[in-house]
Amino acid sequence: MASSPCTARDFTPAALTGGYQLAFIVGAGLVIVGIGIALALNIALPFAFFILLSARGAIRWTCMFLVALFVASNVLTFSRAGFIGLIAVAFYCWLRSHRKVFSLVLLGSLALLVVAVAPRGYWDEMSSIEEGTADATGSERLYLWAGGLDMFVENPIAGVGQGNFAFEFRHYEEAVGSPGLNGRSRAGLVAHSVYVTLLAELGLIGTLVWLAMVVCFVRNT
Repeated sequence: MASSPCTARDFTPAALTGGYQLAFIVGAGLVIVGIGIALALNIALPFAFFILLSARGAIRWTCMFLVALFVASNVLTFSRAGFIGLIAVAFYCWLRSHRKVFSLVLLGSLALLVVAVAPRGYWDEMSSIEEGTADATGSERLYLWAGGLDMFVENPIAGVGQGNFAFEFRHYEEAVGSPGLNGRSRAGLVAHSVYVTLLAELGLIGTLVWLAMVVCFVRNT
């Protein structure tokens, strides 16, 4: 499904429910698309969820509102990755909760909220996940990942540098004589994979440090 960039002025309910993946322009041409918004919402969701479980009074109701807002906003981005991430976050919240029954009821209510606020075409977009490389974005992701792995192979220790994937990608297209995917360069795009990004940009050193941080986080929460 094509993205329809809009400015902050177009950030209206009509724009949100028109069947397009949310994107808007901030500052000097910086485009924030639905997947980035959905990622931020999925990161914030567990904080509100666990505060809700332990808080009382106004704070609990505020967190309940925020949880519902984060979930509903995630749906309105039309992001497939955001949807998968939302499922993973919901499972994590239930798994780590000490109030399993209450959490299950709350998550069930949020699932009903998703069904209620999902705009026209949302479930068609989510079902396209199964299309794999037959979907335009699927083949594009594989193309980007191949370039990212080439970066890692050539720079296995320290990578090409934090944030340099998008800038270095054209060099790797030129090195193999590629005119781009379907005749169009994909330089300037991100890898859409945290693992490929880590390997390409930070190499083995950065990837191992990141994995160590994840292990420490899991062991201490």
